[in-house]
Amino acid sequence: MIKKIYNYILAGLELIRVKKYNLLFNKIIKLFKLLVYGLIYDIKKKNIIDAKIQVLTENPVAYESPDHIVPTGTKNDNNTNKIFVIKINNILEKKFPNQILSILDLGCAGGSMVNDFVNIGYLAVGLEGSDFSLKHKRASWEKLSNKNLFTCDIVKDYQIYINGKTHLFHCITAWEVMEHINKKDLYNTFKMINKHLIKGGYFIFSTTHTSDIRNGIELHQTQMNTNQWINWIKINFPNLQQTYDLKLNKEEFVRQGTNKTICLIKT
Repeated sequence: MIKKIYNYILAGLELIRVKKYNLLFNKIIKLFKLLVYGLIYDIKKKNIIDAKIQVLTENPVAYESPDHIVPTGTKNDNNTNKIFVIKINNILEKKFPNQILSILDLGCAGGSMVNDFVNIGYLAVGLEGSDFSLKHKRASWEKLSNKNLFTCDIVKDYQIYINGKTHLFHCITAWEVMEHINKKDLYNTFKMINKHLIKGGYFIFSTTHTSDIRNGIELHQTQMNTNQWINWIKINFPNLQQTYDLKLNKEEFVRQGTNKTICLIKT
């Protein structure tokens, strides 16, 4: 939060210098929203739920993934957005009243978003294909590793248990993750998402069709635009249908480099 406010102030000072006052006004509005949602988040904080979470898999690390071979996002990213957290919470509270809500974040990197949901009383789980953050106890892994944050190759089979029972999540997210998955692995990845999502629950993921080459290795293995993703999902998982219930805008994205998101609902 403090880092975001600092960056907004620096950006505002630069806009004053170049006399771009319309953009400055927009920055002020965004900063105001950030502060307001930060206060709302603090008010909503609850006692952390005491639950035993287990992730059963024969593939705890995605050894074949370029993101493990050349750790970039898992090494550097630790994104969250309290505006997103509060918005999703408000929607889920209305849709699933009187339930203990749960969220699963795929490709959770440093785990900050998972930590934010834990602090408002969610059963929150993050899966990360690389063990870099686990080994270095980076960011939220220092306190949440093997409690809420786990390593797991999400393109392979896995099963999540909470208090000894299989669990279905109210929301699953994947921010700047799906393009990193090889096309041959997409079906099983979505099969696992479908398996772990409750009926009426949401799957939210970001998309890009750009290239990202690091040290000669292409990290974005599936470069499809939004329409191509929607068509692929319609053919392979017709029960996951596009919905506009959430209507996320850019300032609500968890990762600010994200251009577009797709929201699906399980029918």
